[in-house]
Amino acid sequence: MARPFVLLALIAMASACTLDSAEPMDGIHPIDCNPAASARHESESLSVLSPEAYRVGGWSHINGVGAFETVALETSEYRITAANYVSDPTCDDQRTLGVVLVKKTYDWDRQHANGLEARFALDALTFGEVTDIVLELRVVPELTSVPTADDLAAAYGDLLDPAELAELDNQLINLELTLFGHGATADQPFMNAGTIVSLDPEQFGDGWVRVQIPRSELTFYTEESYERFE
Repeated sequence: MARPFVLLALIAMASACTLDSAEPMDGIHPIDCNPAASARHESESLSVLSPEAYRVGGWSHINGVGAFETVALETSEYRITAANYVSDPTCDDQRTLGVVLVKKTYDWDRQHANGLEARFALDALTFGEVTDIVLELRVVPELTSVPTADDLAAAYGDLLDPAELAELDNQLINLELTLFGHGATADQPFMNAGTIVSLDPEQFGDGWVRVQIPRSELTFYTEESYERFE
């Protein structure tokens, strides 16, 4: 049986904003990282990561055993921690948060091996008030591993036919962004909204980029036992 194959991607995140009259262009665009100069006014946006705010946490299932025996780094490197929120010479020496994100392709158990979570300071924020989501990030190529089609064939060729292998991965860096509602009850599940952002490492494999997702590109759904209902 093929050994588990783990996808690594190191992302340095400068900011995450919402609630704004969209000035930056929608989509993905290269930028010079300077959050202080590009920040939107606090009356028009909510930030979870800035010189004034650190509202980021996360989780990691990576323990170095079982399916995670093949990870390339020490297990501590996959934790989401404020210790990695440090001055960054690629971002005008302002602090950025470095994280290594992992997606396990071998099976569905703990497929999202680690991830970021954040909470907005405004608990009364409604989905109707969100106009867009903005991320500023940089992919660090020397610490990023995206499996090629040949890698996937070598790992899973005895389990999947060519058509199934072609559907397994598209050799892009995929980030799933989700806005979670709250207040779920047995009779009323909470609302979520999300989308998947794809970055081509050939195009955006180095240097900073701004990702802006307008509200119209979010999928709204409820969820029960990991099953989504749109």
